[in-house]
Amino acid sequence: LKRGELVVFKQGKILVCHRFLGRVDGALKTQGDNLWNPDNPVHASNLVGRVTRILRSSGRSSRVGRLARWKGLTRVAFRRAKWKADRLIRKR
Repeated sequence: LKRGELVVFKQGKILVCHRFLGRVDGALKTQGDNLWNPDNPVHASNLVGRVTRILRSSGRSSRVGRLARWKGLTRVAFRRAKWKADRLIRKR
């Protein structure tokens, strides 16, 4: 897996699709694009696979490549930086 790819994993009885950020003690570190914080580590046995295509409701399909990974990582980094800045402002 490459950092920034979309991965699908089982969380209880549901399937979750989040961005892969790295590994922590053998578990996957993931985060949803619209979430402020990373998820709890996901055990590798819960991994279903990675997203290679997205099928739109219009019937069009788009590949997920390097540009999409970069955009997603940028979005996650921006949210994390904004969250930290908001916390610092509230502490003052």
